[in-house]
Amino acid sequence: MSAFICQPEHFQQLAIFATDQRPGQRMRIEPRYLRHPESQAWAAIATASGMDMVQNHVATFYATLLQSENVRSVNHRYNESDAAEPITVPHRAKILVNAIDILKMCDCLEYQSCETADWEQSAAFELLELIRRAAIRALPGYEKAPWDYINPARKAA
Repeated sequence: MSAFICQPEHFQQLAIFATDQRPGQRMRIEPRYLRHPESQAWAAIATASGMDMVQNHVATFYATLLQSENVRSVNHRYNESDAAEPITVPHRAKILVNAIDILKMCDCLEYQSCETADWEQSAAFELLELIRRAAIRALPGYEKAPWDYINPARKAA
């Protein structure tokens, strides 16, 4: 099968979704809560340098992280040495896709990024898994669905 490098907008939309904030809420995925050392190191540098953990800074970090892993995978697959193009997420960028789109985009990016033996240990893998979980929680009806299923016949007894 062939692998390709996704378009910059693909990485940007995943990153914008991951950092989306509603009034009074935190980002869906904050870098200081990621377990991967690369993510923790970036969050520590950002905090120490006084850089605000604002959406477009974190989204740019996420987009770059995902893109770098995609490029690394394609380079590995085809024995190339292409460099990732600089990628940024503009201030106040908006999510233009829905949760189903995000889930499909995660599947695409995983397929394009899994060519290295250490893919599942990468920061990009961890981030992509967290984006998937956030997209599932964003599906219509998720919040109203039961947490634990109890057979109605058991409730009546």
